[in-house]
Amino acid sequence: MRAALTNFERLEAVREFTRGCSPTRTIFETGPPPRLTCEQLGRLAESVTLNSRRKEVLVALHPYLSDRPSFHSLVEAQLILLWDREDARREVAANERRAWLESIGGD
Repeated sequence: MRAALTNFERLEAVREFTRGCSPTRTIFETGPPPRLTCEQLGRLAESVTLNSRRKEVLVALHPYLSDRPSFHSLVEAQLILLWDREDARREVAANERRAWLESIGGD
């Protein structure tokens, strides 16, 4: 992220990371999955401007959080507009449901 000069490059770095690194991989698959704290995620989100891009970073990296209960406070601090905060929470909840359904469905 530090090497990226523009918001587009930063978002692309986040997308590449999430495509190449599963938050649910096991330790036998090239080591444990990477983890972030909310403080670290906040610093990454601050590296992009505009709420919509910041929201995308927060939602994309949520599965990698080690302290998920603090995520709602992070969303409050990072996103100015109420709509963006609610939208981020909805997207995270939908992603968690989808992951749970995939885990019980064996997909």
